[in-house]
Amino acid sequence: YAELDSAGPAGAVFQKAIDGLTAKGDKKKVELWTTNRQSYWVRAYNDGIKRISDAQSAWPEYTKTPSADEQTLKDEATKSYTAAILSLTRAKLLKPQHAGTIRNLATAYALMGRFGEAESVLKNGQIEAASDTTVAGLAEALKTVRANMAGSLLDAKKFDEAIAFYQELT
Repeated sequence: YAELDSAGPAGAVFQKAIDGLTAKGDKKKVELWTTNRQSYWVRAYNDGIKRISDAQSAWPEYTKTPSADEQTLKDEATKSYTAAILSLTRAKLLKPQHAGTIRNLATAYALMGRFGEAESVLKNGQIEAASDTTVAGLAEALKTVRANMAGSLLDAKKFDEAIAFYQELT
């Protein structure tokens, strides 16, 4: 599954194998399966981080309206952010309880101005990654995404919505 780019089924099979081997007490095979899953996850995760970096280099002010000359750079950034979302989604499916992956996936959405999707990823991630010791970082990231969403409402001159959003934040 992992080789065929079916990260969801791969993540489920990896976890099932690791759980079953742990129950049997086969530490050597648990380590083998854990290392194998980690290898696929690292590739997807690192690719996602690289793509975010590429996008930020191409067009650092993504939400700014570009001039005609700058549109090409924004289009390139969009492609990189989209690729980052795909890679980080793949990484998340391989290791669903990893708070860092969830946070970076939400970051990619937020950097594109897709705050609703970023918020959804973070809210779901708080449940999915509840056992991760860094899960508290998702709550902080959620506050940042919501504040940025409120700011975007101001920028769009949707003042009543922005006021309601800021009231909810406080």
